Amino acid sequence: MPWPPKVFWLGVLVMYGYTFLMWALEAIAGINHLDIGGGVLAPTIYAGLIGTFLIPTIVAFIYFYIPEKAEENRAG
Repeated sequence: MPWPPKVFWLGVLVMYGYTFLMWALEAIAGINHLDIGGGVLAPTIYAGLIGTFLIPTIVAFIYFYIPEKAEENRAG
């Protein structure tokens, strides 16, 4: 298997794509000052919850699931 495998680049795209998207939205739309209710600012949700817990979980799932499925398909 050549390194880095395509699944690595998919994980990089998900992680850094999300980071770049949030950076662009902060810079252009100013969502970092958006109050979503009850005094909770948007970065609490998109950085604190999604960026810290959800995106790494998705990337870990991608890194595990895709190679496992490829191995199953190779085995028959």
